[in-house]
Formats: sequence, structure tokens, C-alpha cells
Amino acid sequence: MKTNLSYLDNEGKFPIIFTLNVMETIQDKYGSMDAWKENIFTKETGEEPKIADLLFGLTEMVNEGIEIFNEENPDAPKLEKVNKRQVGRIVSKIGIENSIQKLGESIIDANTTDDSKNE
Repeated sequence: MKTNLSYLDNEGKFPIIFTLNVMETIQDKYGSMDAWKENIFTKETGEEPKIADLLFGLTEMVNEGIEIFNEENPDAPKLEKVNKRQVGRIVSKIGIENSIQKLGESIIDANTTDDSKNE
């Protein structure tokens, strides 16, 4: 898995990343990644995404991003972890579809291999 931080918001205040730690937490709550994703990536079914499930995943991903940012930048001011309500405010600001897109991009990025390392 790649561990590249991206940002949920446009100001770069809320790092987001999808790691095995995030997967474990999601699997613990939903039983499988597929069960969780079915509640969020609903464009093909025409159903609306389940907001609680979206916020749960994004909160886990942002907090993981914050932990990694703090570890990789020991001299920078420490970022504080966020709760689901704070993430809900970010999602309200940038939009549900944009949030789902950023979540999906983070999952894809984490599962994309870096071929240049194999050369």
C-alpha cells in the first residue's frame, strides 16, 4: 500500500489517507470493506449515500492522516484529531460528491503500486 497524504479540504488543513489501520477499523464495524463501500458508492444504484457511513470512513481516514502528518513533521505545529461532527462540517463545506470522490481517490491511491520502485 502506498501512504501518500492528500487533503480532504481545499485549504490543506485535513490530511486524508487510506491505510491498513483504516481498513481494520472499517472491517471491525461493517464486517467487510465491500459492505461499507456499498453504503457510500451508490451512484450506480441511484440511492443516496449513507451519511453516517461516509463520515465514519472519512473521520478514520483524516485522523490517520493527522497521525502520519504529526509523525513525519515533528517540528511543525501538531494537528489535533477530529471527530465525526467536525468532519461533517468539512463535508458540508466541500460537498458530498466531492467528499466521496476524494475518499475514492485515496482508496485507489493506496492500492496503486509504484512501478518505479520495481525497476
